[in-house]
Amino acid sequence: MHLKKRIVNHTEQRLLEDLRETGLENNFHVEPNQRIADIIQVEKGEIPDNEFYFALSSHFDFTVCQDWEPRFVIEFDGPHHEEPEQQRKDAIKDRICETVGLPILRLDSNLIRNQAREYSLAQWFAEIWFLAQEFDRMQSDGQIPYDEPFIYHSILGHVGGPLNFPYDIARPVLAFMQELYQSGKTEGYTAKTISYESGKDIICLAYFKVSSKVVVKSRIQFKRFKFYPIAPSELASDLAIKNLEDKIVEAINTGKGGISVEKARQEIARIEAECQKLGQYVYSQGSEL
Repeated sequence: MHLKKRIVNHTEQRLLEDLRETGLENNFHVEPNQRIADIIQVEKGEIPDNEFYFALSSHFDFTVCQDWEPRFVIEFDGPHHEEPEQQRKDAIKDRICETVGLPILRLDSNLIRNQAREYSLAQWFAEIWFLAQEFDRMQSDGQIPYDEPFIYHSILGHVGGPLNFPYDIARPVLAFMQELYQSGKTEGYTAKTISYESGKDIICLAYFKVSSKVVVKSRIQFKRFKFYPIAPSELASDLAIKNLEDKIVEAINTGKGGISVEKARQEIARIEAECQKLGQYVYSQGSEL
Protein backbone atom coordinates (compact mmCIF):
# COMPACT_ATOMS: atom_id res chain seq x y z
CA MET A 1 0.00 0.00 0.00
CA HIS A 2 1.32 3.45 -0.88
CA LEU A 3 0.24 6.97 -1.78
CA LYS A 4 -0.43 7.73 -5.41
CA LYS A 5 2.13 10.01 -7.01
CA ARG A 6 -0.60 12.01 -8.78
CA ILE A 7 -4.38 12.13 -8.47
CA VAL A 8 -4.70 13.33 -12.10
CA ASN A 9 -2.41 12.77 -15.10
CA HIS A 10 -0.64 15.64 -16.85
CA THR A 11 -3.28 16.02 -19.58
CA GLU A 12 -6.06 16.06 -16.99
CA GLN A 13 -4.10 18.60 -14.95
CA ARG A 14 -3.87 21.02 -17.89
CA LEU A 15 -7.55 20.54 -18.66
CA LEU A 16 -8.48 21.18 -15.03
CA GLU A 17 -6.30 24.30 -14.81
CA ASP A 18 -7.82 25.69 -18.02
CA LEU A 19 -11.37 25.07 -16.81
CA ARG A 20 -10.71 26.62 -13.41
CA GLU A 21 -9.25 29.72 -15.05
CA THR A 22 -12.37 30.12 -17.19
CA GLY A 23 -14.58 29.32 -14.21
CA LEU A 24 -13.21 32.26 -12.23
CA GLU A 25 -14.29 34.57 -15.05
CA ASN A 26 -17.69 32.95 -15.63
CA ASN A 27 -18.93 32.03 -12.15
CA PHE A 28 -18.54 28.26 -12.28
CA HIS A 29 -16.14 25.86 -10.65
CA VAL A 30 -14.80 22.42 -11.51
CA GLU A 31 -14.38 19.39 -9.26
CA PRO A 32 -12.21 16.45 -10.35
CA ASN A 33 -12.87 12.77 -9.67
CA GLN A 34 -16.33 13.05 -8.15
CA ARG A 35 -18.12 9.76 -7.54
CA ILE A 36 -21.19 9.31 -9.76
CA ALA A 37 -23.37 8.59 -6.72
CA ASP A 38 -22.24 11.88 -5.16
CA ILE A 39 -23.42 13.82 -8.21
CA ILE A 40 -26.50 11.79 -9.15
CA GLN A 41 -28.95 10.43 -6.58
CA VAL A 42 -29.13 6.74 -7.42
CA GLU A 43 -31.52 4.37 -5.64
CA LYS A 44 -31.30 0.58 -5.75
CA GLY A 45 -34.04 -0.77 -7.98
CA GLU A 46 -34.23 2.34 -10.20
CA ILE A 47 -31.60 0.96 -12.54
CA PRO A 48 -30.12 -2.53 -13.09
CA ASP A 49 -27.97 -3.76 -10.19
CA ASN A 50 -24.77 -3.71 -12.21
CA GLU A 51 -25.33 -0.04 -13.08
CA PHE A 52 -26.23 0.78 -9.46
CA TYR A 53 -22.99 -0.67 -8.08
CA PHE A 54 -21.08 0.93 -10.93
CA ALA A 55 -22.46 4.33 -9.87
CA LEU A 56 -21.31 3.70 -6.29
CA SER A 57 -17.75 2.90 -7.32
CA SER A 58 -17.05 4.90 -10.47
CA HIS A 59 -16.42 8.62 -10.88
CA PHE A 60 -16.56 11.48 -13.38
CA ASP A 61 -13.26 12.97 -14.51
CA PHE A 62 -14.55 16.54 -14.09
CA THR A 63 -17.84 17.94 -12.84
CA VAL A 64 -18.65 21.52 -13.83
CA CYS A 65 -20.81 23.21 -11.19
CA GLN A 66 -22.54 26.53 -10.72
CA ASP A 67 -23.73 27.50 -7.24
CA TRP A 68 -22.56 23.99 -6.21
CA GLU A 69 -25.08 22.39 -8.56
CA PRO A 70 -23.74 20.05 -11.28
CA ARG A 71 -24.31 21.49 -14.77
CA PHE A 72 -22.38 19.04 -16.94
CA VAL A 73 -19.52 16.57 -16.73
CA ILE A 74 -16.41 16.09 -18.82
CA GLU A 75 -14.72 12.79 -19.54
CA PHE A 76 -11.21 12.62 -20.98
CA ASP A 77 -11.15 9.54 -23.20
CA GLY A 78 -7.54 8.41 -23.56
CA PRO A 79 -6.42 5.46 -25.73
CA HIS A 80 -7.59 2.88 -23.17
CA HIS A 81 -11.20 3.93 -23.88
CA GLU A 82 -10.95 1.89 -27.08
CA GLU A 83 -10.79 -1.31 -25.02
CA PRO A 84 -14.07 -3.31 -24.92
CA GLU A 85 -14.37 -3.35 -21.12
CA GLN A 86 -13.83 0.40 -20.89
CA GLN A 87 -16.36 0.99 -23.65
CA ARG A 88 -18.88 -1.05 -21.65
CA LYS A 89 -18.27 1.17 -18.62
CA ASP A 90 -18.50 4.33 -20.72
CA ALA A 91 -21.86 3.19 -22.09
CA ILE A 92 -23.21 2.70 -18.55
CA LYS A 93 -22.01 6.15 -17.55
CA ASP A 94 -23.62 7.67 -20.65
CA ARG A 95 -26.95 5.95 -19.90
CA ILE A 96 -26.99 7.14 -16.30
CA CYS A 97 -26.30 10.73 -17.38
CA GLU A 98 -28.93 10.58 -20.12
CA THR A 99 -31.53 9.28 -17.64
CA VAL A 100 -31.17 12.32 -15.38
CA GLY A 101 -30.50 14.83 -18.16
CA LEU A 102 -26.91 15.57 -17.18
CA PRO A 103 -24.88 16.54 -20.27
CA ILE A 104 -21.65 14.58 -20.67
CA LEU A 105 -18.86 15.85 -22.88
CA ARG A 106 -16.34 13.27 -24.04
CA LEU A 107 -13.02 14.67 -25.26
CA ASP A 108 -10.45 12.37 -26.80
CA SER A 109 -6.73 13.06 -27.06
CA ASN A 110 -6.98 13.97 -30.75
CA LEU A 111 -9.45 16.75 -29.96
CA ILE A 112 -8.16 18.10 -26.67
CA ARG A 113 -4.71 18.96 -28.08
CA ASN A 114 -6.25 21.61 -30.37
CA GLN A 115 -6.45 25.29 -29.52
CA ALA A 116 -9.56 27.42 -30.11
CA ARG A 117 -7.93 30.79 -30.72
CA GLU A 118 -7.39 32.36 -27.27
CA TYR A 119 -8.99 29.37 -25.57
CA SER A 120 -8.10 25.76 -24.98
CA LEU A 121 -10.80 23.45 -26.35
CA ALA A 122 -12.04 22.70 -22.82
CA GLN A 123 -12.44 26.43 -22.07
CA TRP A 124 -14.17 26.99 -25.40
CA PHE A 125 -16.71 24.21 -24.77
CA ALA A 126 -17.46 25.47 -21.26
CA GLU A 127 -17.90 29.09 -22.33
CA ILE A 128 -20.24 28.21 -25.17
CA TRP A 129 -22.31 25.88 -23.00
CA PHE A 130 -22.95 28.60 -20.40
CA LEU A 131 -23.63 31.19 -23.12
CA ALA A 132 -26.22 28.85 -24.63
CA GLN A 133 -27.89 28.38 -21.24
CA GLU A 134 -28.12 32.15 -20.75
CA PHE A 135 -29.44 32.55 -24.29
CA ASP A 136 -32.17 29.96 -23.61
CA ARG A 137 -33.09 31.72 -20.34
CA MET A 138 -33.39 35.10 -22.06
CA GLN A 139 -35.41 33.53 -24.85
CA SER A 140 -37.80 31.97 -22.32
CA ASP A 141 -38.17 35.39 -20.66
CA GLY A 142 -39.05 37.01 -23.98
CA GLN A 143 -35.86 39.09 -24.18
CA ILE A 144 -34.82 37.26 -27.37
CA PRO A 145 -37.30 36.34 -30.15
CA TYR A 146 -38.51 32.75 -29.79
CA ASP A 147 -37.41 31.86 -33.32
CA GLU A 148 -33.88 33.27 -32.99
CA PRO A 149 -31.33 30.40 -33.13
CA PHE A 150 -28.25 30.27 -30.92
CA ILE A 151 -25.23 30.61 -33.21
CA TYR A 152 -21.97 30.81 -31.31
CA HIS A 153 -20.06 31.92 -34.42
CA SER A 154 -22.04 35.19 -34.34
CA ILE A 155 -21.34 36.16 -30.72
CA LEU A 156 -19.39 39.41 -30.36
CA GLY A 157 -16.99 39.94 -27.49
CA HIS A 158 -13.78 41.57 -26.28
CA VAL A 159 -11.39 38.64 -25.98
CA GLY A 160 -7.69 39.19 -26.61
CA GLY A 161 -8.14 42.63 -28.20
CA PRO A 162 -10.83 44.71 -29.95
CA LEU A 163 -14.44 43.68 -30.46
CA ASN A 164 -14.47 40.45 -32.47
CA PHE A 165 -16.09 37.03 -32.80
CA PRO A 166 -14.03 35.10 -30.23
CA TYR A 167 -15.83 31.75 -30.53
CA ASP A 168 -15.54 31.48 -34.32
CA ILE A 169 -12.41 29.33 -34.55
CA ALA A 170 -11.99 29.52 -38.32
CA ARG A 171 -12.79 33.23 -38.83
CA PRO A 172 -9.21 34.63 -38.61
CA VAL A 173 -7.90 32.09 -41.12
CA LEU A 174 -10.82 32.68 -43.50
CA ALA A 175 -10.10 36.42 -43.30
CA PHE A 176 -6.42 35.69 -44.00
CA MET A 177 -7.44 33.72 -47.10
CA GLN A 178 -9.51 36.66 -48.33
CA GLU A 179 -6.56 39.03 -47.85
CA LEU A 180 -4.26 36.74 -49.82
CA TYR A 181 -6.74 36.43 -52.65
CA GLN A 182 -7.40 40.18 -52.84
CA SER A 183 -3.67 40.90 -52.94
CA GLY A 184 -3.24 38.41 -55.79
CA LYS A 185 -1.08 35.97 -53.81
CA THR A 186 -3.40 32.97 -54.11
CA GLU A 187 -5.85 31.47 -56.56
CA GLY A 188 -8.35 30.53 -53.86
CA TYR A 189 -10.35 32.88 -51.64
CA THR A 190 -11.85 30.42 -49.14
CA ALA A 191 -11.49 26.83 -47.97
CA LYS A 192 -13.18 23.68 -49.17
CA THR A 193 -14.06 21.22 -46.41
CA ILE A 194 -15.44 17.70 -46.53
CA SER A 195 -16.50 15.93 -43.32
CA TYR A 196 -17.72 12.38 -42.84
CA GLU A 197 -18.14 9.75 -40.14
CA SER A 198 -15.91 6.71 -39.76
CA GLY A 199 -16.97 4.35 -36.99
CA LYS A 200 -17.21 6.47 -33.83
CA ASP A 201 -15.05 9.23 -35.31
CA ILE A 202 -15.64 12.36 -37.35
CA ILE A 203 -13.04 13.12 -40.02
CA CYS A 204 -12.65 16.43 -41.82
CA LEU A 205 -10.35 17.37 -44.69
CA ALA A 206 -9.82 21.04 -45.53
CA TYR A 207 -8.31 22.30 -48.78
CA PHE A 208 -7.14 25.69 -50.00
CA LYS A 209 -6.12 26.51 -53.57
CA VAL A 210 -2.77 28.31 -53.45
CA SER A 211 -2.30 28.41 -57.23
CA SER A 212 -3.95 26.99 -60.33
CA LYS A 213 -1.97 23.78 -59.79
CA VAL A 214 -1.32 23.53 -56.05
CA VAL A 215 -3.60 22.90 -53.07
CA VAL A 216 -2.70 22.69 -49.39
CA LYS A 217 -4.58 20.25 -47.18
CA SER A 218 -5.18 19.60 -43.49
CA ARG A 219 -6.91 16.69 -41.81
CA ILE A 220 -8.45 16.27 -38.38
CA GLN A 221 -10.05 13.25 -36.75
CA PHE A 222 -11.60 12.79 -33.32
CA LYS A 223 -14.31 10.83 -31.54
CA ARG A 224 -17.81 12.20 -32.07
CA PHE A 225 -19.49 13.77 -29.05
CA LYS A 226 -23.04 14.79 -28.10
CA PHE A 227 -22.97 18.20 -26.49
CA TYR A 228 -25.51 20.94 -27.21
CA PRO A 229 -25.14 23.36 -28.96
CA ILE A 230 -21.95 22.20 -30.73
CA ALA A 231 -22.03 19.83 -33.71
CA PRO A 232 -18.95 17.59 -34.17
CA SER A 233 -18.94 18.10 -37.94
CA GLU A 234 -19.01 21.88 -37.54
CA LEU A 235 -16.18 21.88 -35.02
CA ALA A 236 -14.12 19.51 -37.18
CA SER A 237 -14.55 21.85 -40.15
CA ASP A 238 -13.49 24.89 -38.12
CA LEU A 239 -10.40 23.17 -36.71
CA ALA A 240 -9.35 21.79 -40.09
CA ILE A 241 -9.59 25.29 -41.61
CA LYS A 242 -7.62 26.76 -38.70
CA ASN A 243 -4.88 24.20 -39.24
CA LEU A 244 -4.46 25.32 -42.86
CA GLU A 245 -2.84 28.63 -41.95
CA ASP A 246 0.74 27.42 -41.41
CA LYS A 247 0.52 25.20 -44.48
CA ILE A 248 -0.58 28.14 -46.63
CA VAL A 249 2.30 30.30 -45.38
CA GLU A 250 4.79 27.50 -46.04
CA ALA A 251 3.47 26.90 -49.56
CA ILE A 252 3.65 30.61 -50.43
CA ASN A 253 7.11 31.17 -48.92
CA THR A 254 8.83 27.94 -49.97
CA GLY A 255 6.68 26.39 -52.66
CA LYS A 256 6.53 23.20 -50.60
CA GLY A 257 3.91 21.30 -48.67
CA GLY A 258 1.11 21.20 -51.24
CA ILE A 259 -0.49 18.59 -53.47
CA SER A 260 -1.80 18.90 -57.01
CA VAL A 261 -5.30 20.20 -57.61
CA GLU A 262 -6.09 17.03 -59.55
CA LYS A 263 -4.99 14.80 -56.67
CA ALA A 264 -7.18 16.78 -54.24
CA ARG A 265 -10.19 16.47 -56.56
CA GLN A 266 -9.63 12.72 -56.89
CA GLU A 267 -9.39 12.36 -53.11
CA ILE A 268 -12.67 14.22 -52.59
CA ALA A 269 -14.41 12.17 -55.29
CA ARG A 270 -13.14 8.93 -53.74
CA ILE A 271 -14.38 9.85 -50.26
CA GLU A 272 -17.80 10.89 -51.59
CA ALA A 273 -18.11 7.65 -53.54
CA GLU A 274 -17.11 5.49 -50.57
CA CYS A 275 -19.54 7.29 -48.26
CA GLN A 276 -22.34 6.99 -50.80
CA LYS A 277 -21.68 3.25 -51.06
CA LEU A 278 -21.96 2.95 -47.27
CA GLY A 279 -25.04 5.16 -47.12
CA GLN A 280 -23.19 7.80 -45.11
CA TYR A 281 -23.78 11.53 -45.41
CA VAL A 282 -20.90 13.79 -46.44
CA TYR A 283 -20.84 17.36 -45.10
CA SER A 284 -19.29 19.56 -47.78
CA GLN A 285 -18.73 23.32 -47.58
CA GLY A 286 -16.83 26.03 -49.39
CA SER A 287 -15.72 26.67 -52.95
CA GLU A 288 -14.93 23.95 -55.43
CA LEU A 289 -11.28 23.37 -56.31
